[in-house]
Amino acid sequence: MVRVARLAFPALSFVLGSGLALSALGCGWMPTGTEEPEEKLGRLLADLYPLPEGRNLDIRPPPHPPERLVLYRTWSPSQARAIPSGPTATIIVWSAEGPVVDGVCFGCDDLASLVSHLGVRRDAIRVEGGTGNVPVIADVVKRHGATRDELLSELPGLLSERLDLDVSLQQVETMARTLVLRGEIGTVAPDDEYGGARYLHAFADAKNEDPRRGAGGGPSKDAGTLVELLSIALEMPVVDETFGAAVEPFHVRVHDSAYGTEGLELLVRNLEAQTALDISVEDRPDRLVVVSPAG
Repeated sequence: MVRVARLAFPALSFVLGSGLALSALGCGWMPTGTEEPEEKLGRLLADLYPLPEGRNLDIRPPPHPPERLVLYRTWSPSQARAIPSGPTATIIVWSAEGPVVDGVCFGCDDLASLVSHLGVRRDAIRVEGGTGNVPVIADVVKRHGATRDELLSELPGLLSERLDLDVSLQQVETMARTLVLRGEIGTVAPDDEYGGARYLHAFADAKNEDPRRGAGGGPSKDAGTLVELLSIALEMPVVDETFGAAVEPFHVRVHDSAYGTEGLELLVRNLEAQTALDISVEDRPDRLVVVSPAG
């Protein structure tokens, strides 16, 4: 499964877990009229993925309208040439300003993947009773600011309505090793390999030789993107207890050696060397989401 890091209009650029940098620049599809390209794309996104008032979540299984591929080819002409059928799932977030693309995913075709799009780590999902073998393919539309519990509470009804799949969700309290980030980001140094942009690198014993390879996100001035990407790479809870904003916006790059917990000590040491963070591993309460057949 390849998950794309977060993006939003009007930036229209993001980085794939495979390391491909994607951009709307160079796209062959050109909007007409007086609207700015990002306005045209934003309006098309709103038409394709409406979210009714009072709802925090919707899922949209195939068949998808052809305009979905228009958006995909616009965001990512090079990736669209490599995978012309488009992503398995697109994740849309609605805020007061309208919808944004929160990410796309290739190979996300099961129930655990769908639950993970609602803010649950994959290692904190348990799928029981054969439901894990059921193909589940759908775009996800969720409301900005909705809590994990609010999104999960609407999921069973949508699965029944959209996919004729009846499941039960339960959350179970447990304890888990947790990476805790304290202190502050401080000033992230410019990186000549990325045109002088400020990049915080998450790696254990080695960085990727190809600077384009690796999951990434940003720019931002807080630890949110770092927390999200580390949680995915390490498959463990990551808690943000930092204070203050970074001096300058920075990007995050997660290298192959950061995946898994074998090199966790080195990873922590390298992150602390690049920032003013104080990072520890502690046992903290956690919640598992257990998915099972209804009834």
